Amino acid sequence: MNEAFIDTTILTNILLKTGELQKIAKESLTRYKKTLLPVYAIKEFKAGPLRNFIYAHNKLATTESFADTIKAFQKLSLTPQKYKTATSLEALYEAESSFAKKTLKDWSIKYGEDAEVDKVQCDEARLALRIRIFIAWKRRRQTFDETVCPLDCYEEIAPFENGKLIQDKPIKCRDGAKCAVKSLLLNSKTDLVKVRDAIDPDSTKPEDRNRLKAIKRLIKHPNTELTDKECRHLGDAVFACLAPKKSVILTTNVKDHEPLAGALGKNVEAP
Repeated sequence: MNEAFIDTTILTNILLKTGELQKIAKESLTRYKKTLLPVYAIKEFKAGPLRNFIYAHNKLATTESFADTIKAFQKLSLTPQKYKTATSLEALYEAESSFAKKTLKDWSIKYGEDAEVDKVQCDEARLALRIRIFIAWKRRRQTFDETVCPLDCYEEIAPFENGKLIQDKPIKCRDGAKCAVKSLLLNSKTDLVKVRDAIDPDSTKPEDRNRLKAIKRLIKHPNTELTDKECRHLGDAVFACLAPKKSVILTTNVKDHEPLAGALGKNVEAP
């Protein structure tokens, strides 16, 4: 395949991760003559992974304690928000890896010899995440050859600082705007039906059940606007339907993408 249609997992690994995961994702792009980034991936990125990195940053800022931040994530892990917990812990790992090689001498020069290690770790992690978040947003379109499938209903508004906190709103589309995702999917209703039929109706996975419900409503009521929640629930179905026929969907989540893309005769590859 000459073209790669980039999904949110690849965008995330390139913009937010470091080390081997980032290296593999970047190197995978060189296999293709052209890389295509749909705006839907940017929307998912801001509302998901980037928002969770911002949550981690803001928790460090409000607790002013590395230990208390970890405790807060532990409490979060007891709720249904497993993805938020996992990404928040990843954010801490990525932040700490950026200052892990600093010495006590480095810290004493910056913070003074009487500084508490817990507060120093907290401040260093917060600053590392702050840099990562703003650079990631700035570079969201820079790594790929072309940004495609524009969404007129969605504005790419950058995160901004309010004191020590980072604000990420809005993450939703403009109020009252006509859903561009709906219009793009209904351009080929036949494909949408094929994707619907490729989803296991007996699946117990919440994402499958929510996706199937959203697709069914879109097919049955094409003149009704999608809610923001339904738009997000469509997820992998959007990539399957919008990817050009001669492209490959590039993702770290091959298992979930393959049935949907396969129903449309499209290919999926891992980095």
